[in-house]
Amino acid sequence: MKLNAETRDHIPRILALALVIKSPEEYGVQLVSIPNEKYLYPVSLTNQIDLSLAARLAEFDLESLKRLNPHYRQWATPPDDTRTLYLPDREGQRLASALLTLDSSKLVTFDRYSIKAGDTLSSIARRLGTKVDVLQRANGLKGSRIIAGDSLLVPRGEISESQFEAIGQNNEKAQIPLPASYTVRRGDNLWSIARRYNIRSADILQMNDLSEAALLHPGQQLVLREPNSSRGNSTDSD
Repeated sequence: MKLNAETRDHIPRILALALVIKSPEEYGVQLVSIPNEKYLYPVSLTNQIDLSLAARLAEFDLESLKRLNPHYRQWATPPDDTRTLYLPDREGQRLASALLTLDSSKLVTFDRYSIKAGDTLSSIARRLGTKVDVLQRANGLKGSRIIAGDSLLVPRGEISESQFEAIGQNNEKAQIPLPASYTVRRGDNLWSIARRYNIRSADILQMNDLSEAALLHPGQQLVLREPNSSRGNSTDSD
């Protein structure tokens, strides 16, 4: 069977690990007993929720929540469709109970404003009852330049320092230059490329007319953004 380089590298490791787990005493390994019980509790969400708010309601660390839910790369869950947050059993049940009595209008601490022609930061701030420096900080802006068609995060009220930090981290990720095309290198996979440029693997598949079962190979060219996209450089082959 012909396998790509990445698969060839991983299969021996997986087989070796399986042998150790099957007969640990033969390899001088003592495995820790893990209770056969549920660890993660899935919390079904019918509304968008700020991740920092979810962490506070669950009495759980925000960074730990993000590590358990790496598919949420922004400050909140997506606004469309039903979503799920995974938390340790006790904290998950605590969040689910809190959501039953919480007004859905309080689940998100930011609104998204679509910039129109003629808008300025000061005019938007006056119209929406906030301050220019708050808009700059929430959106990772160092100056006052904004572009019609882009969007701004607008706080609904006072924002905590931890929320600003979470927003800032996501803005830094969003500002990584996105090349129009990418040359696949040894060890690359769809997930690692999507994570590197903070885009969805599903979008890469769609733009390159690939199926989920498609295998990548070194030297392959992938399209990462539409030609008219405003984000990024032209190519990346380093």
